[in-house]
Formats: sequence, C-alpha cells, structure tokens
Amino acid sequence: MSPPAESVPDWLRGFGGFTRALSGAEPDFWGVAIGQSIFTPEDINAVPAPADQHPYAGWLYMQIMLGAEQQRSDGRSPRYMDTYELEFGVTGPWAQGEEAQRGIHEWLGAPDPQGWDSQLGNEFAFAVSMDRRWRALRAYIDVPGGLEFDLTPNAGATLGTLRTEARVGAHSAPWLAHRQ
Repeated sequence: MSPPAESVPDWLRGFGGFTRALSGAEPDFWGVAIGQSIFTPEDINAVPAPADQHPYAGWLYMQIMLGAEQQRSDGRSPRYMDTYELEFGVTGPWAQGEEAQRGIHEWLGAPDPQGWDSQLGNEFAFAVSMDRRWRALRAYIDVPGGLEFDLTPNAGATLGTLRTEARVGAHSAPWLAHRQ
C-alpha cells in the first residue's frame, strides 16, 4: 500500500495536473536518489576502448521520481501505477568514474583500469522517463503443494541526452501456494 498523497511534498504536488492528465490520478508517492554509474569496455587494459564496446565513462546524477496509482471507483486494487522520473547530472571527469573504479579495484586487489585517459568529456546530461505497470494477473496451478504466480505487464519510454528508448515487458513472480 502506498503512503497517503499528503506525504508528497508541496513542490512536487504541483505536478498533479500533469499526473491527472496522463494517469488519471494525483501524485501518491515520490522518491529522490543520488547515484553514480561507471562504464568500461570488457578489457579494462584497452586504450582507448574498442569501437564495438562502451567507451570509458562515468555518470554522476540525481534522480527525482513521482508516482500515481489510478484507483478504481469500487475500492479494489489500482488498475495501474505510473512512475515519472527525471535524471540529471554530469558525464566525463566531473563524474569521478575513474576515481571510483580505481578505488574499488585497489580495495579488491583487482587489476588497475588503463583507459580512463580516453574517457568521454565533461557534459551535462538528462533523461525523462515514464513507466506504467498494470495490475498483476494472478493464477493458481493445482499441483501437489500448489503453485501460484503473478504476471505484471509494463511499458515505458525514456527521452534525453543519455538515452532514448521504448520498452515493454512483464515481471513474473512464482511461489508455492499454501491453500486450505
């Protein structure tokens, strides 16, 4: 169960018109994250990275997420949940990818990466995403001990300087059922 909508701070509650238009609901929950991602080619001794592999790069970012659940009028579980995310940050030496990877490798006693002098340059970057997860479809299979599972269909899109993508899929979670 989501926390009450009152837990969404005022500065984000102002996006209610946006979530009402796309989700048919007020914002229900939110989150903030700070993160760092590091990308290198498979061979960390390659200088520069091979053309068919990811170049050396760091991504230091902040992420703000806002979510809304479309409620049913009969009080049953929501039909779907939408999440909206904004990521913004920096790539290149400003992202401190080289320092993070070398520090971890030193701590683990792993080989020192060699190609960071060829990493991507400093740049501000962003990505805006929207994802929808529909209510899980549940099934029970009558086998000894019982087997129950759910399937949660989802779809989303991201647009930005970091990546542009569309995605569809489903998450599944099987478990042993203990029915009486």
